[in-house]
Amino acid sequence: YTETKRTYVVDEDGNRTGETKVEETEKYAPPDLGSIHLLLKNIDDEWRNDDKATLDYKYERLKLDREKAENNNW
Repeated sequence: YTETKRTYVVDEDGNRTGETKVEETEKYAPPDLGSIHLLLKNIDDEWRNDDKATLDYKYERLKLDREKAENNNW
């Protein structure tokens, strides 16, 4: 990406003059691994890093909580 930095020339009284210095630099930003991880988990059904046992446990817990809520058995 290109980063633009503007600097204003100031006279002795601290007032800006009409002169402006523009400096553009090319920078590299590495990929955000957290974003990639989240994207893969939400889009690709075959890509999961959660183990099967944990997912099964969460699913069973959700079913039990739903049954309790439907029966007013909290």
